[in-house]
Amino acid sequence: VFLYVLALATKMTKRILILNLCILGYLIIAIATLVLGGNVSLDAIQDIYIRVAPFLFFIVVLQGSRIMRPELKFFVKLFTVALGLSVVIALLYQIPFYGYYEDNINGFFEDAHMFGDYLAVFSIVFFYDYIKTKKYNSLFWSFGFLLVSTFPKNEKVIAINLFAIGILFVYDLIRRARGTLT
Repeated sequence: VFLYVLALATKMTKRILILNLCILGYLIIAIATLVLGGNVSLDAIQDIYIRVAPFLFFIVVLQGSRIMRPELKFFVKLFTVALGLSVVIALLYQIPFYGYYEDNINGFFEDAHMFGDYLAVFSIVFFYDYIKTKKYNSLFWSFGFLLVSTFPKNEKVIAINLFAIGILFVYDLIRRARGTLT
């Protein structure tokens, strides 16, 4: 959390600002839900942190690193392969042999919620890549990861994922509209 706050204090691009606003919006909604539902407890706060931690990590990496493009491509490919293998394990092993109980669907990850979080982060990354490059395989991976992220039943993360994709889509539409007007 300290690194995330430090990353917030540094200069950021508009895209990272939009992603930060999505994360902060999620946190506000999640905490308001706890307060209004009368369920403010250490476990509930920890549950929110578990769901938002991958997004915080993503921002820290984006803001804090001066990584070279080839290294970034390598890490994205590496994590995409690892996440893809987790999806294969979940779909071909965990669901058929352990049944459709959401806590049993975790791929390589220790926890089903963490698996869903990483699926959500990579779904957003691939959607952003689709917007930038118009590669249909990025769109396929984005919605594929989004679809599989529904299996661990992590509704809040799915909602923020859809919200972030929607914001990116609207941003792209506005950017393209401005380009055709000028």
